[in-house]
Amino acid sequence: MDEFSLVNSSPILNCRPLITCKDGTEISVQASWIHYCEPRNNVGPYTHVEIACLEDEMFEEYSGNGMCAEWTVYSYVPVELVKEFIVKHGVPDNLSGLFNETFLLGE
Repeated sequence: MDEFSLVNSSPILNCRPLITCKDGTEISVQASWIHYCEPRNNVGPYTHVEIACLEDEMFEEYSGNGMCAEWTVYSYVPVELVKEFIVKHGVPDNLSGLFNETFLLGE
């Protein structure tokens, strides 16, 4: 298990660390029984996830769940769109294997 697969110490919430793309853009990608994702469980595999990032028109149709500091929370965002966003901003070197069975990169 790599560092990105670890959950935080909260017994309620499985939070994954921020993803920092090569151009410096940060995005939070979350999925669990408490997040706006599909399926809404702690197991996955997920087809849609909850994300938070600076406002981006790419995700405009998924907004509506408020702000988190300066970031917008987007619900039920298709995983493929999240992949596209990360590729657009530069896939970080340390992303390989991230959520490989339940989330983003697959293989």
